[in-house]
Amino acid sequence: MIQANSLRELVKVRDRLDAWKETAQRSVEANPNHPAIRIRNSNLVTNYEALIKQLNAVIEEETARMWT
Repeated sequence: MIQANSLRELVKVRDRLDAWKETAQRSVEANPNHPAIRIRNSNLVTNYEALIKQLNAVIEEETARMWT
């Protein structure tokens, strides 16, 4: 479980996940002849995208709550 004390920390976590997703995507593209590496990193990209989407929803909800 990820625990953050502030909205700023959530944004930092989201940005870190996005960087990891980009790294995994580059690995997929750089290893076309290694199916196991491609599959593993493709799965990582998918998982990171899902986590980023969830964090974006939380960030948007918290931002909206702050301004109401």
